Amino acid sequence: MYVVVCYAMATFFMYTIKFPTYTGWSRLQSICCIPFLYTTDAPIATDLIILNSFGCLFSVHVFYSLSQYHILHTLASRSLQPYAFYQQSNHKKQLHYIADFILHGTPACLCVFLNPTPYAYQSYVWILPAMTHVTYPYFLTGSFNPAPLYKITGYNAYKHGWFWTCVAYYGISLCLRYTVLEKLLMNIKIHKETI
Repeated sequence: MYVVVCYAMATFFMYTIKFPTYTGWSRLQSICCIPFLYTTDAPIATDLIILNSFGCLFSVHVFYSLSQYHILHTLASRSLQPYAFYQQSNHKKQLHYIADFILHGTPACLCVFLNPTPYAYQSYVWILPAMTHVTYPYFLTGSFNPAPLYKITGYNAYKHGWFWTCVAYYGISLCLRYTVLEKLLMNIKIHKETI
């Protein structure tokens, strides 16, 4: 269970430095789990990495969809504005989607294809990353509304967003345990072992 302690320490560190975006929290938590992939805590570390990666991906899209993707376009244009290729582009919305997939989708893809260990299938493991994700704005600002952290105004659907974030984490946990994703991941592992 040292991996859970390391995960909690990463969370505490991000809270201490008041890091404003959950994507950064999720990446540091996952990075802190990587050394445990080669220990007896490997199955739980694997579950935490997968839950963090896919949970972050699905959760941001929950919030994007609740704002009809206005949040994505606001944040992406703010981040990409200094670059000349973006200023000259006639396809800014497409660049927003590409940049978002690179930021949020790449870790999810990497954790599936580069994962060296089996999964724990612990039905309770999803609670740790889900609760960390849902409560991080409260610990930083005293409110569950993440809009001030991202400097966004006029966003009030965060309660629905947090509900669906928890549903997403639970759904990912179920997928790891019961569905085709499990079989796909096992086939990838078998294929890696035969190479």
